[in-house]
Amino acid sequence: DDALIGHKELDLNWMGNKMHVGFPERALERYGYQLVEKGYKVCVVEQAETPRQMEERLRNQQSGKKEKTIRRDVVQVMSRGTYISPQESKNEPKVLLALRCRNTMVSVVFLEAGTNHITLGCLEDDENFTLFKTFVSQIRPVEVIYESMETPPILLRILRNCSTEPVLFQVNDPKSWNAMQGYAELETYCGPKEEWSGELKNLLDLEPSRKDQMMQSMSGLVSYH
Repeated sequence: DDALIGHKELDLNWMGNKMHVGFPERALERYGYQLVEKGYKVCVVEQAETPRQMEERLRNQQSGKKEKTIRRDVVQVMSRGTYISPQESKNEPKVLLALRCRNTMVSVVFLEAGTNHITLGCLEDDENFTLFKTFVSQIRPVEVIYESMETPPILLRILRNCSTEPVLFQVNDPKSWNAMQGYAELETYCGPKEEWSGELKNLLDLEPSRKDQMMQSMSGLVSYH
């Protein structure tokens, strides 16, 4: 599939008689940006050991099946809401939005890629989601993460009509929307909940259902990719 996408979207030529395409590493920024803007996620994989290190690993392995290939690891994932190309203006923020919806209550967590600033919020909306329409027009997301079972069609229509034409990405794995993971992520950067102050402390004073829904959105954001 990767080769077909590269051939179709980037106009890369087939290499010989095989369904294989490629480009030099120095062209990664250019081609990666083109794919991201078309709505694809780009995963960059690099060699994680030398042939000599592989041989040493195999010699030291005591049991189990030996992987006789050089290990490679994912070192970068590009998507429209997380990647800023040198070709782009730094004045226009790139926003990645994660949301959860229950009835007319919409919890939102969004990341501004240029500043790595994360904002949490909750909208108690009407049946037409008027507040959400205003919210989307203000932050102008370019990529949205949502769970399809509880997200009403009207929210998706609002997002599709946004001027930025955001990429909509379904994440239906319950593990990605675990409120405890959201709390744990905040504690990693902000310290134990008992020591939170200011707006974070106010978050703990919210009613449990509203607070947990916001933490589910936080979990959806940080588990993305």
